[in-house]
Amino acid sequence: MSKYLPPIRLQARGLILNDAGELFLVRGKSADGSVAEHLALPGGGVDEGESLVEACKRELSEELGVRAEVGRLLFIQQYRNFKHENDACDFMFEITNWRDFLGARPPAGEHGADEIAEFGFFDVTAVLVSGGKILPEFLAEIDLRDFMKNHRETAIYDNFPR
Repeated sequence: MSKYLPPIRLQARGLILNDAGELFLVRGKSADGSVAEHLALPGGGVDEGESLVEACKRELSEELGVRAEVGRLLFIQQYRNFKHENDACDFMFEITNWRDFLGARPPAGEHGADEIAEFGFFDVTAVLVSGGKILPEFLAEIDLRDFMKNHRETAIYDNFPR
């Protein structure tokens, strides 16, 4: 008996790194008002018939009120989302207009201020030292500035057991 791959949720995310090496992250909140324990890259689901790049632009505009300039595809991460019991695949793009995100203001509504509790540029090391958590976790294990400056190939990660 063969197993068929179940539906995979595709997500497009923006990796926004400023000149100081700080990463733009968001802390989400649920409809019930509960706030996520972790910080994450902004972005979200790809709609049917939508390209990954267009999804990234739309999601960042909906969440943060900024039109993103999407650059290279930096990372792909396939993972099991245990909370929602599904598989997902995130495509993380370099966002080249980081200065525009200094003025980010999540618009009112279900995709902006209603879903985001906190946002801004964070020093990844400081977040981790203070006990915070960043998703995806591999972002805390690499030198992002070095990676973006010196690497040309897309890095692929997963959380499946080996």
